[in-house]
Amino acid sequence: YKINQNMVRLKDIHEIFISEITEQYLEIMKDVENLDVEKASDFIDMAATLIEIKSKKLLPKPEIVDEDVEDPEQKLIRQLEEYKIFKEASEKLKLIEDVNKKYGNTVIMVTHNDAIKNMADRVVKLRDGVIRKNYLNDEKIAAMDLDW
Repeated sequence: YKINQNMVRLKDIHEIFISEITEQYLEIMKDVENLDVEKASDFIDMAATLIEIKSKKLLPKPEIVDEDVEDPEQKLIRQLEEYKIFKEASEKLKLIEDVNKKYGNTVIMVTHNDAIKNMADRVVKLRDGVIRKNYLNDEKIAAMDLDW
């Protein structure tokens, strides 16, 4: 969603207008039959957090600050940065997947991320240089559908 990219790029939540968020939400709801519920809920969560941050800026600041509670603005920026990293990684994996389908190549990926193994045709697990598991992946998942 546009809100994610804009907020990460700007790093200044104050430059994003609630009217833009509302327009994006209405645009999403036009195609409700094809709605990706998980992405829509992420969008609504980030939009709600942004609205909370913007509304708190209008109110007087409280004297007592709870140090155990993360600042909502910093939390949202951190979440958006993480989202951007995962989105870019997913796009790169999709490119690898597409190229290899096109040319019939076999790709070997070494990873510590269990989510990525789900897109492999075969999974080989090593520990201390010894093959511990070696099996065909019967439930292969496309790169864009990986659950990070």
